[in-house]
Amino acid sequence: MLQFDYKNDFSGVLYVTKDKECILEKAYGYAEKGLKVRNFVLTRFGVASGGKLFTAVGILKLAEKGNLNLSDEILKYIPELPESFKGVTLHHLLTHTSGIGDYFDEYAQESYSNLWNSIPMYKMENPIDFLPMILNKDKIFNPGEKFRYNNAGYILLGLAIERVSGLSYKDYIKNSIFNPCKMSDSGYFKMNMLPPRTAYGYIKLEDGNFRNNIYDLPIIGGPDGGVYVTAVDMAKFWQELLTFELLSEDFTKELFKIHSDTDNEGIGFGYGIWIEHKNYEVKKYFLQGYDPGVNFRMVYYLETDVLVLALSNEDTGTKEACEAIEKTLIEEFQAV
Repeated sequence: MLQFDYKNDFSGVLYVTKDKECILEKAYGYAEKGLKVRNFVLTRFGVASGGKLFTAVGILKLAEKGNLNLSDEILKYIPELPESFKGVTLHHLLTHTSGIGDYFDEYAQESYSNLWNSIPMYKMENPIDFLPMILNKDKIFNPGEKFRYNNAGYILLGLAIERVSGLSYKDYIKNSIFNPCKMSDSGYFKMNMLPPRTAYGYIKLEDGNFRNNIYDLPIIGGPDGGVYVTAVDMAKFWQELLTFELLSEDFTKELFKIHSDTDNEGIGFGYGIWIEHKNYEVKKYFLQGYDPGVNFRMVYYLETDVLVLALSNEDTGTKEACEAIEKTLIEEFQAV
């Protein structure tokens, strides 16, 4: 077992596997602060944009079956989109290279919480509910021109999944990913009806107190993020992905391929996943998710088969926790 204890003020779960065996599992802080209900290893956490990978895998599963092609234009599946979406393919949406306007512009450093001041967040239950927020957005650049992170693109991918599969997005992900991976604790839950063993998200206030995030996010997650998982379930999912149980070897390689450079040197993007590389030699894959009251990070070290998961129900802490774990792994195993 990895000898590690995180001393920082952290609320959440840290979970590490090496060679597919768990070598660290630690829980900190409270899932429900008011009642002092503690987090433990099997607590469910929201993972924000970490859930985009499920959408990417879902699209690739449909492509593998021949139900769609990644070079198809999104207009083929959502014809009610305006003419400005012409030329935008599923590949562009998967890789954040579509150039479409976003319903929430992270580059403008807008407040995601403030977005819901004028829009009833309790009505945002399905991908189609977001469409009016996307239709009137101006194109930013031509498809394929460059990378620009985009949440709206994944909403559209989720809507395409629904129209091709004939299922709701949530049912499709459950049937095609959660059930085969035996991710029995994972799901899309309404924030006002969270099941047992689920952490409430908390936002730290200037006076040091906390409030929950129920008014700061859509009432339920969807294709661009907001799913709830446990660390154990995410480890199961990752193992199934690496062993080609979810996708064929060819489609798995496409998922993990660097399809676009990002804003940061040495960081590329595949289909739903970030890729750290040195001169395009892959060093690690990672997921990250940030929402008000939600903080998530997953890192996989390719050469040493080490998976690090950090899930938190507060705004910050997972990146620092993963960096501290990496330092300990280097000290103990001379690896990663």
